[in-house]
Amino acid sequence: GVSRRPLSVELAEAKLNYALGETDAMLRALDDGPPSERATRPPTASEELLRRHASVIEGLRWEREERLRRFRRSRSLSPRKRMLSSLGRRGLYMRHLCLLSLSYNRSLRCVILSALRFCRAVRRSSRGAAEVEQLLRGYQRARDEACAQMERARHRLRERALQERRRLSHHRGSTPSATASKDSKLQTLPASTASLCTSCSRSLASLPTSGYSSRSPPLQRRGLGVAVSGAAARAVVRDRRRGAGEGGLNGAWSRRGGDSLRPRIGDAFGRQYQAIARGVLSTTRAEVQAASAGDVDCLLEGVASAGWQRASVESGVLVFVKPLASATRWGFLVAAVVARPADAVWDLVRNPGRRSLYDGGVTRVTVCRDLGDGSQLVHIVHDSSACYLKQPRDFCCLAADFKEESGYAKVAQSVYNEAFPLPAREMVRAELLPSACFVQPCRRQGQELTRIITLTQVDLGAPALPAHVISLAAKEQALCITRLARLLGC
Repeated sequence: GVSRRPLSVELAEAKLNYALGETDAMLRALDDGPPSERATRPPTASEELLRRHASVIEGLRWEREERLRRFRRSRSLSPRKRMLSSLGRRGLYMRHLCLLSLSYNRSLRCVILSALRFCRAVRRSSRGAAEVEQLLRGYQRARDEACAQMERARHRLRERALQERRRLSHHRGSTPSATASKDSKLQTLPASTASLCTSCSRSLASLPTSGYSSRSPPLQRRGLGVAVSGAAARAVVRDRRRGAGEGGLNGAWSRRGGDSLRPRIGDAFGRQYQAIARGVLSTTRAEVQAASAGDVDCLLEGVASAGWQRASVESGVLVFVKPLASATRWGFLVAAVVARPADAVWDLVRNPGRRSLYDGGVTRVTVCRDLGDGSQLVHIVHDSSACYLKQPRDFCCLAADFKEESGYAKVAQSVYNEAFPLPAREMVRAELLPSACFVQPCRRQGQELTRIITLTQVDLGAPALPAHVISLAAKEQALCITRLARLLGC
């Protein structure tokens, strides 16, 4: 047979030997005659050689395509490369264009990413500077406000010290010249001596009924250390008018007067606090009547009005919550029934020293002064960590006991008196608004029970408590009644 040579060589040899083109092939076909004659006539040597060359060329073309197919498969599985390799010169040109576009897109992407990183860095730096500036402005504003409050507190404390010094001088019969010299000394005292000695964010300088800063001016007469507002203040005024002719306030107790000047039961000093306590009792009773719509049993059924909303039910103890005028003021109303006689419950509730046995938040209770007739000046320290507050709160309040036809009542409200300790650095002095605990006997199915209604209104100071912390405080109020019942053996 014919030796296998490259396809290009075979094609060149066939063209030189036969010079066959399209026109030559058509003329050759016309000269050969009809197809019947060509079929009967044996092929010539040139035709045989042409047929043999054509078969060789076809075989070489098939082998070349097979080698190219194997080469592409082994070179890469990428369809884009197979497409580019099969397109010849046009494919190479398109591939070059694609590579150029890829490099351009890559460089463009790098430029865009670098620009975005720069913009983000600039935006982040500007935003951080704005936040820091805002924090600094807020800190400066809070600092200025605290300094202003402290300055007002120092001024009021100086005025109170001057009034007390004048009262003592008048009581001891001192001469006017001595009184004037003492007043001049007090006016020249440095600001540090009149300081409240506290760095708390909220102290006596910001409490409405603390005596340092009251929305209504404190009721004072010759240095009486009582400061109240509202209905209790009106009750004090009525009691003063009634007792104006009974010797005045010469028997009032003062810190420097010693034990001989302590108030006695029935004197004017004790009557002032009794009037305050009666005003608190009437205020709290009216609030409970408004919340229960005149029927206390409605509270035990979970129905309340006058803005009170049910917040928690723990072991049959219902707790209602009401937001007051300020964001830091909240009211808690608790209703429960204890399966013990009212006298046993009252013996435990009336004693302030036993408060910490069933109230987990109370850490210390100190009776600063016993006023007689069931009235006491009490200092209470409360752990506020359950409300997510860092500093504990303390209350300086008046507590009084009352026996009514329907049962017993214990009322309390924050007041100012010199017997209370000064605000401490490690705690915040809060305010106890008119609050009360009503203990009433009742019978159900022939069993003697006790109905307990507790109204607590407090101002814990800044910061304001969020809603979920208020719900936790409501549960803590319910747990107090639960611990009280467990302590009584229920």
